[in-house]
Amino acid sequence: MSTAGPPTPPPSSATEIQDAAREVAPPPAAAASTSASSSAPQQRQDGFTLIFPQLASSASEKRFKHLIHTAEAHDIASDAERQQSRLLLTAPLVLAYLIVDDLPPARFALHRLPQNLLTSPLGKQLYALLASTSERKYLNVYTRTHALREHVSHADFFDSSLGAVLSLMLEEFLSAFRTRTFSLLQKAYTSLSLPLAEMYLGLASNDVLAAAQRSGWSYDPSTQVLTPPTQKPTVRSSGNSSAPISSLATFDFVSNSVAKLET
Repeated sequence: MSTAGPPTPPPSSATEIQDAAREVAPPPAAAASTSASSSAPQQRQDGFTLIFPQLASSASEKRFKHLIHTAEAHDIASDAERQQSRLLLTAPLVLAYLIVDDLPPARFALHRLPQNLLTSPLGKQLYALLASTSERKYLNVYTRTHALREHVSHADFFDSSLGAVLSLMLEEFLSAFRTRTFSLLQKAYTSLSLPLAEMYLGLASNDVLAAAQRSGWSYDPSTQVLTPPTQKPTVRSSGNSSAPISSLATFDFVSNSVAKLET
């Protein structure tokens, strides 16, 4: 699959995420200058609020494996583990795992949450999105991603800085998920109707056609049928034991995935 996948690049991600990180952890001088009599509530600093700027920085640079490594190293039991501030670490961690398509540890990260956070609105929605992604229920993935994005963008979300980071990470997740889905469709179909492609990718027809064109698909407007480019078989080198492009495991994966797409 070409690195130029289907659309949904995140808008101004680096600037917005870095701004969000600064809101969570202001410089010491700025914090010291804040009047003690200020009526604005001050967020209690703990291990989770202190590590969040590093996670936000990794997200802004799209270094999601680095984000995962940092978050896992700091996801330890503390006096604040039942506080909402723990979600400053766990929510970006779960989305980073979803972006890189490593789902079992994403589930484990959620299960490490105490019950009050796992059953919180954010915990429930993260779990629902993970479940749909794991089960390859493609239509539900788009619905639940939209619902989660609406939730974290709402004015009464408990931390607007976290909400800004999660919104932009959700855009990255959608882009990565659609790229993987597009690759799967190319392996599973010799031809595909435009309405089905719209449903599988959660995109409008113009966006589907643009993505298909970039990936070498052809389109017949008279029948509204998309045709993927012909895949050339992988040739093994004489001194190498690399696996061929197709295998029984790949066939089973594609068959099961397409079955779920069509249910």
